[in-house]
Amino acid sequence: MQYANTVVAITQNTVSQPAYAVDGDMQTAATLQPQVIGGIVASAATERIKFPMTVPQGLGDTYMYLQINKLANQVLGNLLDASVFNSSTVVAYMDNQQVGSWSLGGLLSANVLQESKMVKMKVTPAAAFNQLELRLDGTASGYSFNMFDAYAPTPPTPLPVQLVSFQGKASATGVQLTWTTASELNNSHFTVERASSAAATTFVALGQVAGAGTSSQAHSYHFTDATAVGTNYYRVRQVDISGADSFSPIVTVLAASKAALVAYPSPATSVLTVASAAGTHLRIFDQQGQLVRQATLPAGAQSLDVSALAAGFYVLQDSESGQRLRIQKAE
Repeated sequence: MQYANTVVAITQNTVSQPAYAVDGDMQTAATLQPQVIGGIVASAATERIKFPMTVPQGLGDTYMYLQINKLANQVLGNLLDASVFNSSTVVAYMDNQQVGSWSLGGLLSANVLQESKMVKMKVTPAAAFNQLELRLDGTASGYSFNMFDAYAPTPPTPLPVQLVSFQGKASATGVQLTWTTASELNNSHFTVERASSAAATTFVALGQVAGAGTSSQAHSYHFTDATAVGTNYYRVRQVDISGADSFSPIVTVLAASKAALVAYPSPATSVLTVASAAGTHLRIFDQQGQLVRQATLPAGAQSLDVSALAAGFYVLQDSESGQRLRIQKAE
C-alpha cells in the first residue's frame, strides 16, 4: 500500500498542521475546522493530499483515517449523527481534475461515530486518481476533524521489457537467436549469454544488442553465435538505464555440424585447395605419421602450397575438429 505523501492545497486559517496528514504517522494529524466569526459561518475547511503513484481504476479500496472532535455542539452528546456531515464531501482527483465525489455523511454512516474515536473511511473511485480532498462544510462548524493519513493500493511496477518471444535456430553460419518485445521502459540494452549445460550456474556473455529505450511499439532483435558447437543454452539479460536487470527464459539449441573439410585436387602437383566453413589449423602427416607441413587458413576455399612435398600419400588433419583426409601428391 502507498500512503499519501504530499499536501496539494488547503484552506488557509481553517487547517492546522496540514503536513501531519501526509507524514505516514498515525499518531499525528492535520486538523480541519470551519471558520466561524461572530456566530456566522465564514468558510469551509479543505485539505487535498496526493499519493506518490496513480491508482488505476478497479485496483482496490482507498482508506482515509479521521477523528471527529466535538467542539461547540453540546446537544447530541458523545454519539454523533453522521447526517450532520451530509453537506461535507470527499473528492477524488486525477491531476486536479475531479473524477469522483462522496458525501462525508454517507461515508461515515457505517461507523459508530463517537467523539475522539478514529474512523477508517473507505472510498472506491470508479476512475484512476492520485489525489483525495476532505472538505468540511461550514454547516458542520460545531465540529473539527483530525485527518491522520490516507493510503491506497500500490499499482504493480511495470515490467521494464515485455518479452513476447525468445527463440534459437541452428544454421550454417551459427546459432541464430531472435527475440521480440511488445513494449520497453528505460531499456538500455540486451546481453546475450550462453552456457554449456542445462545445470550451468555460470553464463558467458557473447555480445550486446542496444535496446529501444522507452517504447510502446513492438521491436524485434537478433544475434548470431558463430562459435556454437554442440548443444548450447542461451538466455538474454535485459539491462535498464539504472543498471537493474532481468532474464529471459533459457532456450536450448543444437548447433549444426560444421561443413566437412574438403581438399582437392588429389593427386595435387604444387597447390592443394582446402575449403572449410570456418577457419582452421591444418597439419599434414606422411605415411610414417611424421608432421611434414602445417598452416592456419581462414574460412572458405584457400590455396595451400604443397610443392615441397615428395610424391606419395599423406594425411591432412583439421586440428580443431579432428577430421582427416587422405591426399596424394604427384610428381
